[in-house]
Amino acid sequence: MVKETIALSRRKELVILLALICTGAALRFFFIGREGLWFDETLTALSLRMPFFEMVRERLAAGHSPLYFIILYPYAKLFGTGELAVRLPSTAASIVSIYVFWLVAKRLFTDYRTVVFSSSLFVLSAVSIYFGQEARMYSFSVLFMLLSFYLLLRALDENRLNLWIFYVISTSAAFNMSSSAIPLIFAQIAFVLIKRRNAVQYLVALLSIVVLYLPMGIFYLRMRRFAFIEWLPPVTGKVILEIFYGFGFRPLPGMKETWIPSFATTALEGLSIYFIGALILWGLVSSFITVSEKRVDNGKEKDTALLLILWLAVPLILEYIYSVVRQPMLGPKRYVITLSPAYYLLIGLGVKRIGMKKLRGALATMVIALFSFALAGYYSAPKREDWRGSIAYIDERLEPGEVMFGNLSTQTLYRYYGKTSDLIILDIRYINTKSFVKGWILLRDMDHRVWAGEIETLKEGHSLLLLDDYKGIRLYHFER
Repeated sequence: MVKETIALSRRKELVILLALICTGAALRFFFIGREGLWFDETLTALSLRMPFFEMVRERLAAGHSPLYFIILYPYAKLFGTGELAVRLPSTAASIVSIYVFWLVAKRLFTDYRTVVFSSSLFVLSAVSIYFGQEARMYSFSVLFMLLSFYLLLRALDENRLNLWIFYVISTSAAFNMSSSAIPLIFAQIAFVLIKRRNAVQYLVALLSIVVLYLPMGIFYLRMRRFAFIEWLPPVTGKVILEIFYGFGFRPLPGMKETWIPSFATTALEGLSIYFIGALILWGLVSSFITVSEKRVDNGKEKDTALLLILWLAVPLILEYIYSVVRQPMLGPKRYVITLSPAYYLLIGLGVKRIGMKKLRGALATMVIALFSFALAGYYSAPKREDWRGSIAYIDERLEPGEVMFGNLSTQTLYRYYGKTSDLIILDIRYINTKSFVKGWILLRDMDHRVWAGEIETLKEGHSLLLLDDYKGIRLYHFER
């Protein structure tokens, strides 16, 4: 196979990059305020309303690194904690990530078309857009991990002190944004050990990262409240396939809940998993076959294939082991979102390794079409629970003496959206031990399934009206 080294003029490169960034920004702003906050997002907003040191203590007590909240704290004082205000920092981080992704792709690929193609997948990824519209730390974690890989590659090539310093800072920031980014350091360690390049300098940088993270690491080890999280699914082959599918096609929930016909989604899911999986596998196999020829001019291809497979495989293997030994961690996309850039780059590698130019173009077009179609599905239906609408409904009709039954989610969301400060919110567990004339029951669908029997007992002596116009929410009004 003839090696392609195709470059762009500086002006054309800038035009394409700006087009990608503007497209990504438009997609991440589109419908950003359509849906209200969900439970985790309200934790962000309510934490930012606290006094600074109280906020830090409260986040640590909840088992979170406070870095994300510390960064947002002065911003929240200026712009408030409304829905749009608390989501915009994540959107900004996701947009900046497009530029950093481009820089990483340029370090890995000599063909500009592969750089543009893989960057386009990152721009169009529904899961990247989802977390770019969520008031949580995951977009920041992706941004700092991309910076970490970019700076590592530059530092290994150029061996400059300032690059090593920035690498240490960005990697430490990624870890302190989300502990789910930590397994990626083992991918980087493996890459440096295999390449045996500037290993001493890397060891010093690695020790610096460990020292910077040590306070949080000790804190996590000393925590006594690592209870089993019941809602996380057990690790199966299907769960692992869902991870790869979800990187590009299914954030929350699936396309089957949208306007797309069910027979079409079945075909699309198959294409999205197996067709793209075959592209990735072909890219890796053909790259390693090519570099095994020991040509002088193919060392970069070997480095690219090696880094990408380590980036994706090593953290997955480690998290799989952790999931089997202690606690399932491979279900939610947020816990593996820092692996997603490697997925888009590997797709680019697979298409790049296709020998025939016309076939390469056709396959790239098909992948872009799949991503675009999935993105249309993402925008076509609400994904979050409608706490905003259901709580507004209650506040408009709340009468003196009424109470509300719910759980922690109910209490937290009402603290954010509710307008009646003295409303009594009681634990749903005690619904049968207290007698009230009238009131409300507000629960997520998944929580309702747990307490459905207790709720039904209210029908003895009460009228019970289900108001089910709210996405993901069960809202009842009861009256004796």
